[in-house]
Amino acid sequence: MKVIVLGAGIVGLTTAYYLIKKGHSVTVVDKADAVACGASYGNGGQLSYSFTDPINGPSLIGGLPSFLFGRDEGIIINPHLRPQTFKWAFQFLTHSSKQKYLENSFNLLKLSTLSEKLMGKLMTELSFDFSYLKSGKLVLYENGKDLDLALSRSDIKNRLGMNVERCSLDEAINIEPGVKHIESIFKGAIFSETDAVGNAHIFCKRLHEWLGMNETKFLFKTTAKKINPKANKILSIETNNETLEAESVVVCLGADTGNLIATDIPIEPVRGYSLTLPLGKETFSTSMTLTEKRILFSRLGNKIRITGFADFVGFKEKNIQSRIDTLRKTAQEVAPHLADYESGQIDTWSGLRPLTPSGVPIIGPTKIEGLYMNAGHGFFGWTLACGSGYTLADSIVSSY
Repeated sequence: MKVIVLGAGIVGLTTAYYLIKKGHSVTVVDKADAVACGASYGNGGQLSYSFTDPINGPSLIGGLPSFLFGRDEGIIINPHLRPQTFKWAFQFLTHSSKQKYLENSFNLLKLSTLSEKLMGKLMTELSFDFSYLKSGKLVLYENGKDLDLALSRSDIKNRLGMNVERCSLDEAINIEPGVKHIESIFKGAIFSETDAVGNAHIFCKRLHEWLGMNETKFLFKTTAKKINPKANKILSIETNNETLEAESVVVCLGADTGNLIATDIPIEPVRGYSLTLPLGKETFSTSMTLTEKRILFSRLGNKIRITGFADFVGFKEKNIQSRIDTLRKTAQEVAPHLADYESGQIDTWSGLRPLTPSGVPIIGPTKIEGLYMNAGHGFFGWTLACGSGYTLADSIVSSY
């Protein structure tokens, strides 16, 4: 079929890849002038296959006062007056029950397991460099209750093929000596050797090149304005440049997805930030996440990527530099030797992660015939991209 994919980030490009593999004719449309200019540009770099847990768990309610009154530096909540935001927030809280949390965790883990397998196959088939390294990941806990809660899910993860294990601080240092250069007191850690790192931006650029050589058409600087339902088995999309027609359309627009399809699509933007810096005087290779600080450290080749925070501020672009400065200050205080903070070669990024109330992405057909969604991956777009792209491509049914 003739399929249009809206969005040239990591999710849109992997979707296009699996559609091409199935023999469809694909056109990718994006408002930017290149691939991966949004959330895929400067994400954490971690392929966190073992740690796709939703952020809203049973302990969320108890932490709300801290979030709402600004006592948690890693989270800002500044609700914007959109009716769908309050509806989303109510659904978000209902998904914090133990039953819902376990159900959502299981669904994310299944998709994550599929993604890991597909990434391995894709790398074998395409063989391009994007600073991929199966580095493993350490999640470090200052709070014993948070550690115990995380450990309670380890059995489920291990049954699904992960290799998640509890570590004492000494064991964590033995796995990754860089831990001893973090200025914090940890109760313990969880380690998974399954996890990896990779530069999502470079991956997108290489996949773009492959797609271009395999008859995929790209329309950049093209913004989808309106989707018209099918007439004679054809969907049409009105853009700022022209009207496009296709038998099927896949919306992979991240946080902007609901703005195009309908106002009640349950996806909210959550702003995050990152720094990319040269190596520090102390090195590390294993990815590290500091749960209390809400920041993570990844090594991508000869660079360090520091990512953090979750700001529920809608589409607002205020105070971005201030938050980036806070991220840099926090990282430098807690890990002064793991990156060169004084270098003039610092790249900064801020982007919107598209989060559903459950944390589980929406993948598959919508109520409009021929219109599909692949969006709402929250903090795990890079991790879940292959699995969700494959699943979406598999869900498309021919009109004939």
